[in-house]
Formats: sequence, C-alpha cells, structure tokens
Amino acid sequence: MSFESEQDFRYELKVRLSESQYHKLLTQVKLSDLDFYSPYPDRIVNNIYLDTLSFEKYFENINGDENRTKLRLRWYNDLTSHSKVRGEFKIKKGGVGTKNIFHFNALALNSQPSQVVLKSYYNHLSYNPHLQIKCQNVFPNITNSYLRKY
Repeated sequence: MSFESEQDFRYELKVRLSESQYHKLLTQVKLSDLDFYSPYPDRIVNNIYLDTLSFEKYFENINGDENRTKLRLRWYNDLTSHSKVRGEFKIKKGGVGTKNIFHFNALALNSQPSQVVLKSYYNHLSYNPHLQIKCQNVFPNITNSYLRKY
C-alpha cells in the first residue's frame, strides 16, 4: 500500500446541464482548436463514501461549508471485481480542492462492504497514524457507480 499527496490545489466547478446543453458543449469542445484530449478511456467509476454515524461529512456538504473533507474508496470498472482500490481524502478550501490518495492492493466486493472489511484495510494504515485516526470512526454510507467520459 502506498500514499500520495497532490500538492497543488485546483479549481473544480460542477455545472448542471440539460441534455441538449451537454451535447452542445461536447460539440464545441470537439470542434475547438484548444487541443483538448481524453487522458483515459471511458470507464465505470465506483465509489463508497464513508461518513460518521452523525453524518458529519454529509452536513458539511449540505451546509455549504467552505472548508471540508470527505473520504471515499474508489475503483474502476467492474463493481464486484478484485480491483485496485484507492482511498481518497478530498479536501476543499474555498473554491479550490485537492486530494490525498492511499492505495490498497485489492478489495473483493460481492455486496456493500461491511465495517469489518473496511476496518481490516484501515489497520494497514499504521505508516500514517494521523490517517488511521481519521478513518477510525467512519462507516460505509453510499455506494454509487457511473460511466465517466473524459
């Protein structure tokens, strides 16, 4: 397992578009001379979001807290495969954000993971006691999957 930290904060703006607005924007990007490219092939993104029993991270988001973090497990393609899973602490400070990423070897998912399974992964975080403490009181909250086009 390894840990990496993205040093640079970046701007991330999410905009809700109608289907027709989406297709118009996609056409403009494809016709642009700004050399846009896809860094990855289209793929399925799977997430398990973790939160406290009092939904602390959820309420930080709903309340629009400018400075907040969220913890998720993420992997790509098949939802139930033995995949390389990475944990991500997404950190938001005002209008910019970054993430700290930690990698696990594999996680076999046949259904929503239990707290016992997740705790076994957290126990391997001994190289970073601060990270282990942050993971201690969180539980699987939401699982989602979607197709991402880059």
